[in-house]
Amino acid sequence: CKAFHQTANDNYILGHVSLDKVPVIPWRSPKQAFFLEKCKETGHPEALYREGVVQYFSFAKVGEGLNCLNSAAKVGHVGAAYVLGVILLCIEEGGEGRRLLNYVKSKKGIGESRKKFKDVINRLWLNNFLEPKPNACPMQAQLRRKQRWPSDDDDDDDVSCEACGCHLQVIFVCNLLRGIVTY
Repeated sequence: CKAFHQTANDNYILGHVSLDKVPVIPWRSPKQAFFLEKCKETGHPEALYREGVVQYFSFAKVGEGLNCLNSAAKVGHVGAAYVLGVILLCIEEGGEGRRLLNYVKSKKGIGESRKKFKDVINRLWLNNFLEPKPNACPMQAQLRRKQRWPSDDDDDDDVSCEACGCHLQVIFVCNLLRGIVTY
């Protein structure tokens, strides 16, 4: 009906609709691709997050990926803030990347962000990887936490300092991208 079609094309609806049943990249469905594009145009945080991850890691379009992730993070998408924070820590020193990861940690979103990122990249061909910078903590040897594998739901409350906690997230993502199993 016309009323339902009009409602479904409303920018507010497109900006808030659930994308759980829509694939990250709708390879075989032009209708789903069109729908996802319309959601992205309205500023849908999840659509922007997915587009950012795809652009950055699969298509190696760094600028476009960072812009999408930044837009999603600005409207409160915790997963986008996590991925953007890790990328920024690999590109530059501390600052914004560390602030974003601290925001994710304050929302108790580290574990969920890791799971979501792992789920998205497992559906992609990866063509762009990250290289971690050395840990910025001058006392990392003295402050090192208990040696164990980080778990997917680990919010890293036992990390001794901010720099070490952020570096742990960078290492986790870099290993994940390279296919090194992390539990």
